[in-house]
Amino acid sequence: MKLQSNKLLAADLRPSVLYIYDDKLAYYSNVGAIGGQETYLNYDQVAQVNLHRGFIEGTLEIVNSGGRNSIRIEHVTNDEAEKAKALIEQRAFLARQGTSNTLPTPPMPSNGQQLSSTQNDSSQTGVQMLDDLARLRDQGILTQEEFEEKKRQVLDRM
Repeated sequence: MKLQSNKLLAADLRPSVLYIYDDKLAYYSNVGAIGGQETYLNYDQVAQVNLHRGFIEGTLEIVNSGGRNSIRIEHVTNDEAEKAKALIEQRAFLARQGTSNTLPTPPMPSNGQQLSSTQNDSSQTGVQMLDDLARLRDQGILTQEEFEEKKRQVLDRM
């Protein structure tokens, strides 16, 4: 996904751009006539994502857990910023779970032992994941086909 600031409102011939990749964020901020800044963040570095809504356009702020190199892209439409925020939050959540962009695998019982509390936790995590996937589908971030595929993966692991 590509998020770009509005050229007119940013008063810049080369607007700032945020690329949302599967494994990282890449931000290109154009400062001055020829200068620029590049910032890269892995999803496990994302502490929080803030959306400051204006009447039509807003600002998306991605806070780095290390405190440095946070990303702030201004003059983006509220709709695009909301989609980007949801996508970044989902990928950051998955990265914090240590699963990158794959779904969590519930623990398997060893030696025939029952893990009832762990199984309940896994089921709860699965239910939460289904809720998150449905929200992303409803926001237009996931297609119906992607939603069905991920849903099937979650249900197979529960």
